[in-house]
Amino acid sequence: VIDGNNMCHSNDKFVGLAPLMKSISILEKRYKIILIFDSSIRSLLHCSNNDIKNKFNEKITVHIVEGIADETILDIASGDKFCYIISNDRFGEYQEKEVVKKNRIIRHEIVDKKVFIHDLYINEKFD
Repeated sequence: VIDGNNMCHSNDKFVGLAPLMKSISILEKRYKIILIFDSSIRSLLHCSNNDIKNKFNEKITVHIVEGIADETILDIASGDKFCYIISNDRFGEYQEKEVVKKNRIIRHEIVDKKVFIHDLYINEKFD
């Protein structure tokens, strides 16, 4: 499960879909991807839900939550012991959730037009 809004930010600054798109292009060859956005993505991208969903291929499940996406992300990942979340959110207010307890959250970095997901051996430049 990918926290879509989170992967579009670097140091609390919105950088757009490019790092997310680059990461997905690599990850989709190895994993099933569920991409979750919260509703703020529409105003950040100036797009409708359908416009956003159409940016991704049909193999990617894209869901836009009406409101905050944290609980949806955590509940999807908690149902499968092999499912991880890619996010820099520590989900501190959800310590009781299985995925948080089991530390199945993978962090990423976005620096100088490069996306790093060290645990998944991703180190890629994006435009």
